[in-house]
Amino acid sequence: MSAVMRQLAHPRTLHGLVAAVEQQSRVWLPLQMATGGSMLFSVLVGAAMAGLGLWLLHVASAENDGSLLLQGICLIGCGVFVATRNVQRTWPPNRHRGWEVNFEQRTLTPVWLSGYSTISLGPDFSLGCYLGSDVDQQPAWLLELRHVRRGPVATLMMVPVGGRGVGDARMMDRCVDRLAERLGIRRSGSLLGPTKTRQTS
Repeated sequence: MSAVMRQLAHPRTLHGLVAAVEQQSRVWLPLQMATGGSMLFSVLVGAAMAGLGLWLLHVASAENDGSLLLQGICLIGCGVFVATRNVQRTWPPNRHRGWEVNFEQRTLTPVWLSGYSTISLGPDFSLGCYLGSDVDQQPAWLLELRHVRRGPVATLMMVPVGGRGVGDARMMDRCVDRLAERLGIRRSGSLLGPTKTRQTS
């Protein structure tokens, strides 16, 4: 990781991102934010399943039971799959790719993103957010930079949708509001509908 990236605020959760946007002069937007789940919990669940599978293999070999042997093999495979899949979701491969946001210069600088260069923001730009899916086809909020004439310019960040439903929408909406406000650009649409009450705290 570069020295520039180490100096940036690197929030790991949506709540942390909102706090960083409100307090820092420069913020890192990962292309895909981690789910926020516990990697240790994921590994423990997978290890428990694999352990149970090994125990079934031991019992199957002692009793010469083919069905137990098959169940044990299946449990080991499922345990390994659960552990590795959840670790991948907790630490997505895109976590080192993203955008450096500089509020003072009003710029977005791509990091490890091919085909993009630093974007200087002006009145023709806006930020929008909508519910879509991330690279794993899981539900996610997509933060998008738009231009009044060119339309969508870049997907800046994918934030997994958690289990809190509208709470996530409220927090994401606040994040987009604050980003747009501090960058001095417009906000496109709202996640909470046209009659939502904006939070200023």
